[in-house]
Amino acid sequence: MIKPAKAVLIGTALIGTGALLSACGFQPLYADRGLVTTLSQVDIVVPDTRTGYFLKQDLSKGLLEDAKAAKRYKLEVTLTERRFGVGLGLDDTASRYEISNAVAYSLTDLTTRQVVYKSNFVDATTYDAAESPYASMASQQDGQERAAVGISQKIQADLALYFHNKK
Repeated sequence: MIKPAKAVLIGTALIGTGALLSACGFQPLYADRGLVTTLSQVDIVVPDTRTGYFLKQDLSKGLLEDAKAAKRYKLEVTLTERRFGVGLGLDDTASRYEISNAVAYSLTDLTTRQVVYKSNFVDATTYDAAESPYASMASQQDGQERAAVGISQKIQADLALYFHNKK
């Protein structure tokens, strides 16, 4: 149970923090009402790979892609995927694998045909190797799905910041 004096102190600290943040010009990213509309106007182009498929699905959900909306921007993503054995068992076979994706992407304004934002990064995800071929394939697919989600979240955050700062 929090003592009344402590509760008052905590409440004052929270109010003071809010006042300080508003004084410095802080504005929550999604307080910008036009941001969601702008993000839904992005056409997404990804590689025709398994990870690319998962990436397209997650980006479409995250950017609230609207198939009916007129596209104002085009997001092109390239992935260079590598798989490495990173853990060795007693029989000298890999017990874990790492999927490393070199990701590069660019955002093009379709009106001006100019690249307005581009970035790149490397994402790494690991998964367990299994003894049965089916379990091994399922584990690899799960690793690719998790990699796509991580890549998607990074791209979504970067684009949201770009559009937020552009206004």
